[in-house]
Amino acid sequence: MNFVETEIKASDDAESNENKFQNLFKLYDPNGTGNIKTDDFIKKTQDLIKDLNLEQIDLNGLVNDLDPFGLGILSYNQLKDAIGKFTGINESNEMAKEDDLMDDFSDIQGTNLEKDSSLVSSPFSNNTYAEYDFGFESSLNMPKNDLDNDFFSLDMTNNQDGNNIPTSISNSNFYEQSLSKKKMLRERSFQSLPHRQQIPDIIDDNPRLSIAITDDAIENYEKHLKTSEDKVKELTQQVNNLSSENKELCNQIDKIKSDYELIEIKYTDFEKVIESNHVLEQTIYQLKAENTKLKEELRNTNSSWNDERDIFSKKTENFEQQLNAYRIENQTISEELKELLDKNEKFEEDFQKLTDCYRKILNENQRLESEKEFIADEMSNQLNDYCQKIDSLEQNLEIAKAENENLKSTLTSAIINEAIQPVQTLQDERLSSHNINVESVNTKINHLFDDEPNISSTYGVTSGSSLAAEMENSSIDNLLAKLNEEKQANLRLREYMDNIMLKLWTENPELFLSCVGVKNK
Repeated sequence: MNFVETEIKASDDAESNENKFQNLFKLYDPNGTGNIKTDDFIKKTQDLIKDLNLEQIDLNGLVNDLDPFGLGILSYNQLKDAIGKFTGINESNEMAKEDDLMDDFSDIQGTNLEKDSSLVSSPFSNNTYAEYDFGFESSLNMPKNDLDNDFFSLDMTNNQDGNNIPTSISNSNFYEQSLSKKKMLRERSFQSLPHRQQIPDIIDDNPRLSIAITDDAIENYEKHLKTSEDKVKELTQQVNNLSSENKELCNQIDKIKSDYELIEIKYTDFEKVIESNHVLEQTIYQLKAENTKLKEELRNTNSSWNDERDIFSKKTENFEQQLNAYRIENQTISEELKELLDKNEKFEEDFQKLTDCYRKILNENQRLESEKEFIADEMSNQLNDYCQKIDSLEQNLEIAKAENENLKSTLTSAIINEAIQPVQTLQDERLSSHNINVESVNTKINHLFDDEPNISSTYGVTSGSSLAAEMENSSIDNLLAKLNEEKQANLRLREYMDNIMLKLWTENPELFLSCVGVKNK
């Protein structure tokens, strides 16, 4: 079976092989996470090799080829490449003996393709051509330029910031550069390939080359380039995940530093606690010594306490006997007490009734006391008013007495000198005709004779001082009666004074005018 027949058969069975790979991937990934751990891949593959009685292979080397950065995760495409390598190693006959077409072609061109990595498998042999993804020195007689350098390189060394993984922005730039570079490499590689018309000698010398370099081979090669691009994307995503994890680790480191500072502070506190514990140990040692002394004293007192306990037990027996007697007595007392309680309940009911009556009487007394206080206040206020009136009357009396003495002396001299004939009646019109104010004359006369003893005795008028004495020793009703009597006496006195003044005016007008304080014009 030649290579072309193998390729045709592989293309016919591509769909069935894809289904087989998917079913196989489900065996490695039963939870459907989309990724497989390398440890699970190695373990399950070894179990399959033992079950199928196959030859043992270096699975660790295969995993290192598929996962060079040690991420510990394999995708579907990586598992597919691994199974391809695994089946290619154990194939027999023609597929086991097929040489690498690219190696043959490089030998023809006089080049030396050195594989720098083994991340991408070749469809032509068991070897790989990862130089198309991760850089190579020279290939296919192309001139050496900047494109021959590695297009995907990760700086895994520690930088100044302590972050050894590029950011997502730099990874995206690397990814774009890798895509553009691979496209240019692919175009230049196939442009540099010699056409059949230009290399007839090469085809005659190496007929296998004419069979291998076909459109299917080129298409298959482009498929594997696309697979490598997908792997680059996946690695970029993994690097981004690692960068985010690294950030989280940096945050955790900062948190650990802060926790360490707190631990240092707590350690200083712990040293202080140790010192205080040392002091406490010394005090504990002293307390132990004192405790031994107390134990000895306790032993000495324990013996004496035993003797006292025996005495106490005897006293307890006597006490129990007395207690039984007291219980019997207590029972009788409790019965009597029950009877007393029944009586007490009745007494409490009676007492409650008496309490209610007492409260009513108390409220009535409070009301009467308040009324009594109110009446006393009213009486005191009225008494104060009467006292003020009496004081004003006494002051007016003193003034009237002085004026009375003067008028009395002048009136006495006038009566002696001139005989005064009595006049029976004198009308107010006569006083008005002489321009004499009747009210002023009456006022003067009242002041003049207000406290005369003879007038008071004649008309029953009480003096101001005697009235004050009676007000102090009499009730309000008596005082009101006295005031009414005084008013009647004053009316009688006014009539008497009117008669005197009329007589005086008739006999001697000048004397009358001088008495009332009116000057003669």
